[in-house]
Amino acid sequence: MLYLLPFVALGLLYLVIKRREVRIGIAIVGAFGLVVLIALAGRDLLYPSTPPPLEPGQVEITDLELTPGVRTTTLTGRAFNLSDDQSIYELEMELTLSDCTDAGCVIIGQERGTTVQRIPPGQLRDVRFTYLFNDLPAVQGTLEWSADVTALRARR
Repeated sequence: MLYLLPFVALGLLYLVIKRREVRIGIAIVGAFGLVVLIALAGRDLLYPSTPPPLEPGQVEITDLELTPGVRTTTLTGRAFNLSDDQSIYELEMELTLSDCTDAGCVIIGQERGTTVQRIPPGQLRDVRFTYLFNDLPAVQGTLEWSADVTALRARR
């Protein structure tokens, strides 16, 4: 539709030259059109487009330690932001607890935990997640666990 703009402008210019009585009306319409054009062009400057969301692979988690407590389980570690231009503000990890015997492993608990931590691009921060596991069965073999990043929120 933008391709019609030159034709409309030429038509208005023709009317201004040929018909003196429509000059004020065309000037008002032209001023309004100019304001709308500036507003639409300036919108990108005021509200820049949001960057694509970071994927869970954009953060590297190391040195994970699991500390079971009486009511809660704490997972601590270090998070490194692999992004070049976005700071991480919220990180979500899923913790899976398994009871492993000679017959194999069975999942006995799975919870998601969130931490609110600002991690600038290319920087490392200590992170801490707290999980509440209700009614875990008694472990028959050995307790194995794994943790995976499931979501993160970031912005420039």
